Amino acid sequence: MKAILIDDDQPTLFILNKMLAKIPRVEIAGEFLSAGDAYHFLKHNPVELAFVDIKMPGESGLDFAWRSLAEFPDLYVVFLTAYKDYAVEAFEVQAFDYIVKPIQQERLERTVSRVLQRKAAEISSRNTVEHAKVLFVYCLGGLDLRNTNDDFVMINSSKGQELLAYLLIHRERLTSKWRIMEDVFQGMSPQNAETYLNTTVYKLRKVLEQYGKRSAIVVANESYVMEVKDFYIDFIEFENKVRTLPSITEANLQEAIQTLNLFAGELFGDKDYQWSLAEKERLWDIYCSFAKKLGRYLLENQNLALALQVFKKLVAINELDEESHCFLLQVYAAQNDLPSLIRHYDRYVQLLQRELAISPSNRTAQLFLSLKKSLL
Repeated sequence: MKAILIDDDQPTLFILNKMLAKIPRVEIAGEFLSAGDAYHFLKHNPVELAFVDIKMPGESGLDFAWRSLAEFPDLYVVFLTAYKDYAVEAFEVQAFDYIVKPIQQERLERTVSRVLQRKAAEISSRNTVEHAKVLFVYCLGGLDLRNTNDDFVMINSSKGQELLAYLLIHRERLTSKWRIMEDVFQGMSPQNAETYLNTTVYKLRKVLEQYGKRSAIVVANESYVMEVKDFYIDFIEFENKVRTLPSITEANLQEAIQTLNLFAGELFGDKDYQWSLAEKERLWDIYCSFAKKLGRYLLENQNLALALQVFKKLVAINELDEESHCFLLQVYAAQNDLPSLIRHYDRYVQLLQRELAISPSNRTAQLFLSLKKSLL
């Protein structure tokens, strides 16, 4: 994915370049100190993602975004700024994301992962649904509702967002209002919880009504159900895609990679919905199993660069997963990269000592020694 960086501060461009270099599948196509130069580059070169400072001399980042998105609607714009009070203007421009400086590596990686997920989702759904009827719900790594123009669909209350998430998890089956009140509106008196539920359902339906989806939330026998026909829901798409790929071959490799990219993060991101923990863990297990299957195929077929990306991400996600560390050691050995092999194993040893006061298993220790010996 080709990206450009725009900031009037040269050191910031240097740091951002170094941070993005650590993220797989991002290629820096250009760095610019002014919005005007960046716009000229856009007119003559394919670019998919732009990281843009907001406050710059001359043309601001906001003005650049308005002008560029009018001409290049498929461009993903991510604003980078030291000023939090530009958030409203940023989303009026339909920016994809808004990151406050100083930029954290993890935050940057999450944004790139969401962009890749969005692109994969668009490819997946482009020819499978009637475009005019679809709302897109992104629950992996956060909770976003967007229309077919990729504009945010705003649900103003946190309880409205949580109720939408709850109904998606319990989709296509009736759930009693009492259970919803207990799960989503816990801590309230039954009377207040019921009033709050009715009000939230009403407001959520008003939002969906703008897109012809008011009837998606059905009430029957003091129970609620959400019918998700004509909705694109990323975690459902991800699981369905995984089911269609019981094995990975050369013929379906690209589809497998796109499927993996759909998983932009944990279900609902950092939203602490207690009722979602079981589903979050279930989807997480599906992702890890599929990622390991894909990584193993890439390793066995000497696609080492991609295998390295897959296993590095798994290790970053779960530092204590021994199997992922073993796979990563095998990738380094296959690359004849003895320094990385030793460095990674030493870090794993230190991690186990620090976190659990234990040493690697005999299996892992023997694997390391065997791989190390093969490279000496």
